[in-house]
Amino acid sequence: YANGVQTTRAVLASLFGVIPRHTEKSVQSDTDYDKLIGLPEIFKSEGYKTVFFHNGSLKFEKKDIFFSKNKFDEIHGAKNIIKQFPKHERTSWGVHDEYLMDYISSWLDKNKTIHQPIMATLFTVSHHHPWKLPKSYTPPDFPKTKSAEYDNFLKTFHYSDHCLNIFLESLKKSGLDKNSIVFILSDTSNPQGEHDNNHMLIKNIYEENLQIPFLILAEERIEKAALIDTLASQIDILPTVLDIFSIKTKNYSMGKSLVRKQDDNNVFANNPFELKYWTMIKNKRKYVLIGNKEKVVYDLKNDVLEKFNIFEAHRDNKYFNKLQRQIKYVDAFHKHMKKIY
Repeated sequence: YANGVQTTRAVLASLFGVIPRHTEKSVQSDTDYDKLIGLPEIFKSEGYKTVFFHNGSLKFEKKDIFFSKNKFDEIHGAKNIIKQFPKHERTSWGVHDEYLMDYISSWLDKNKTIHQPIMATLFTVSHHHPWKLPKSYTPPDFPKTKSAEYDNFLKTFHYSDHCLNIFLESLKKSGLDKNSIVFILSDTSNPQGEHDNNHMLIKNIYEENLQIPFLILAEERIEKAALIDTLASQIDILPTVLDIFSIKTKNYSMGKSLVRKQDDNNVFANNPFELKYWTMIKNKRKYVLIGNKEKVVYDLKNDVLEKFNIFEAHRDNKYFNKLQRQIKYVDAFHKHMKKIY
């Protein structure tokens, strides 16, 4: 699961293991947050060169400031890519993904002689609303769906997978695939009309707002594919990475390692827009607090479309109390960060 909506919230959760604050302004664009302890600092202390690649604007929501303050040695954005590929195709959010992948491959080739491990973070943009493909790319014919928007969503999804394959193939060609671990995930999900014909991420907090993919690739070091079916979210990535790399350090994450067996895990997420949601997912049930007043419970096992609020029938107040404690904890953490920095 994503722990929030919007990319900037995924940055905080995935790289720093922290549930995003429940405010419309993102942490990433708040320059007070310049000393978060997360994967960039941890890997840097382990001797890694830390690099951020993005095919969009670094000025948008102050990525350039945030990532430089939070221990990235190098930051590359759309302007860098355009210099290398003057003949490029753009989407409304930046340069299309294929140029990002070619740029990264070129950067790795130029830096292959440095005797230093690298932690590279890649942000793509093509699979983002309004779902525009480059003219040079022809997707396969998909069966027509319920809306033109969803059709375009599938096509840009296919294109993004195609571009990801460009990157993975470049790792194979250079031999880096056998010396790399690749973590693939989404920053957010995106509704496609499942409820009230809604296609806006910042409305509601249904499963289609939160469920995302997460894949770990390690060529020739995984004997066979395995599925981790533990309930998990972006904040679990940091402690999981520490276990995989056998890094022993203080874990400031709010999450738990997926390498270790979790019998009683849960997921917390929030959406500060519209009706202002918080949710906790536990034991196949979803507990939703709307505007700190209305309580909703969905049975995700028997009601996958989240149509029926069963709160009145079950009165699961002990779980809402747990959710309220987590809300106070997250709020206190962010207030503490602001006070310090």
